[in-house]
Amino acid sequence: MSNNKKEESEQAKNVKAQILDYLLEEGILRKKLPLRPKIEFGFEIAYPPDPRGINPNTKLMVIIKPKEKDYIIIQIATQISEPHVKALNSLPEEKKFSFFILLKKALLLRNLMYNIDIRNYRYLISDQIFIEKSNIISKNDLFKSIKNVFNIALYANILLGEVCSGKIDKSIFEKGKGDSSDPSFSLYS
Repeated sequence: MSNNKKEESEQAKNVKAQILDYLLEEGILRKKLPLRPKIEFGFEIAYPPDPRGINPNTKLMVIIKPKEKDYIIIQIATQISEPHVKALNSLPEEKKFSFFILLKKALLLRNLMYNIDIRNYRYLISDQIFIEKSNIISKNDLFKSIKNVFNIALYANILLGEVCSGKIDKSIFEKGKGDSSDPSFSLYS
């Protein structure tokens, strides 16, 4: 193995251990991701922390470090639910696509990367954190990025609800289970 490859491998080990420590400290690690050819390491996380497993607002996200890259990626993937797909399809074409256009604008304003698959009603939101020369990613930088991706995913849900307003049978949602108009609504309860 060349010295350059050894350094990359050592850097990845250090960064992986550091991130793993942060995730364990905050109680958001779900599992380590299986090894893949283009990924140095990866973790599945649940944010915000939900030790009792009852918070309907907890989202699954991944943190991955691509091989031969000097950054990590924080991502969340969303498949739009069947009731929302039906609601979108019942709208005039321009209103239907307004959700995706407004989402794209919001992602650009937040400096986030995205992949929107309109045909299959799904999207991926991601952020990158570059690894410092000292092989450090601060806990603050990591959690700012996690919060940023999480918050825009919540915003996308709110936006989708607004675009589909009046087109979904609200009885499919339980009162107080993620309804942000409910006075008892909290992301952390």
